[in-house]
Amino acid sequence: VVVLTRDELAEVVAANPFPDEPDPRRVHAVVLSEPPGPELTAKLDAAVAQSAAKGFGDEIRVVDRTLYLHTPEGYGRSDLAAALMRIVSSPKAGTTGTARNWATMTKLLALCAD
Repeated sequence: VVVLTRDELAEVVAANPFPDEPDPRRVHAVVLSEPPGPELTAKLDAAVAQSAAKGFGDEIRVVDRTLYLHTPEGYGRSDLAAALMRIVSSPKAGTTGTARNWATMTKLLALCAD
């Protein structure tokens, strides 16, 4: 588990590169313990290319140490989501991460305001 301060969480929410997605279950944030290095980035790029070659429209955007995943057809149908979690959870990744859907991220931020 990666723990964020309220300000860090607010930054993650503000930096969402998919703000126009109306369904919060289609956007996910994977907060890493540190920004991805070149090796992890290359693996993510390969996973995105493989997913696109299969005709999926899923996307990953990296902002600092957060991976934003957009799954227009749903997380459960996403080859990219499965690949992303395998890559990030691998002991060879050199980092750890916590994944949450966008509804949860915004709810956590709202709870911090109380």
